Amino acid sequence: MKISIIGASGKVGSEITRLLAEQTSFGSTVDLVLYTPNNVKKISGQLQDLQESLLMIGKSFSNHVVFHPSNNINDIKGSNLIIIAAGLFASKEEKEAYKLLDPTGRTIQSFKNAPLVANLCYEIKKIAPKSDVLILTNQSDTMCEVARSVLEKQKVYALGCYLDTLRFKKIFAEMTSLKPSDFDATILGFHSKNMFLNEATFKTNKKIKNLEKIKQEALERTILRGKEISDMQKDIHHTEINSGSSKLPAASIFNIVKAYSQKDAAITIPLNRLLEKSEKELIKEDVTIGVQLPCQVSYKKITPVPANLTEKDVDSLRQALSSFIIELNAFSENVQLLQGKA
Repeated sequence: MKISIIGASGKVGSEITRLLAEQTSFGSTVDLVLYTPNNVKKISGQLQDLQESLLMIGKSFSNHVVFHPSNNINDIKGSNLIIIAAGLFASKEEKEAYKLLDPTGRTIQSFKNAPLVANLCYEIKKIAPKSDVLILTNQSDTMCEVARSVLEKQKVYALGCYLDTLRFKKIFAEMTSLKPSDFDATILGFHSKNMFLNEATFKTNKKIKNLEKIKQEALERTILRGKEISDMQKDIHHTEINSGSSKLPAASIFNIVKAYSQKDAAITIPLNRLLEKSEKELIKEDVTIGVQLPCQVSYKKITPVPANLTEKDVDSLRQALSSFIIELNAFSENVQLLQGKA
């Protein structure tokens, strides 16, 4: 089993490496390529530091995971799964310029990262044309569409609502004093304000007063949680330094790597994927873009799981799609406008 992480020297990539180095649950060997174009010594140093820190506390290092730090993109050849965690950050000047087109400032990440993701996908298409591809780079749903436009014949997925599902569960549990084992919940749609609670799969074995109101408030808080974490982590002396969440995305990728590389470790989680025929029939639209919907991640494959949707869920999915398509079109127009000025 071979898995490659592109952008392995960044915050999320480094945290993924740490989790995989510390784990003791893998029974089958994973060859893990840690690719970075410029920081391969940084990765090697982190691995040595990890090894010595685990030795200090009497724990073993790299159980059934063989790390391959690399600055040669050709080393991703033959990967079963490629994870794109690479990302760029806009300068203050770029943020100000982009605000003229998008006053919310939300899509500046996509504008900055789209060329990077496209170029990486052209390399993947050439070097590893049979690999599954998973996008972490923000904004993940938009970057997933960029990747699919290049990798027409490959399976492309994006992380997003897997994180939101965990965050919703934590918030809902805090609001109701329930244990996570007392209820089940899944967030679908998009990793943005266009997410929604999957009503068909929401279950609880407890009686909760004002349940609908609490669910809605928990969802609204979930939408804001990523920014809240980012703002809380800012260094007051260096507020310009990126402070986004890295622990939860890395933990999510750890679970995905485990499920994909180990037998009998399958998980069912939401990922951005193309709609199944039955789902298109439910919403009565021939949608060609991806949505965060259930997938089973199992040994060497990621398989769509047809979504269980109530009428309310169908309406929520339609609204989420409509809103995202408008945002995607506006983003494409903004990119063309800025390219015209260049």
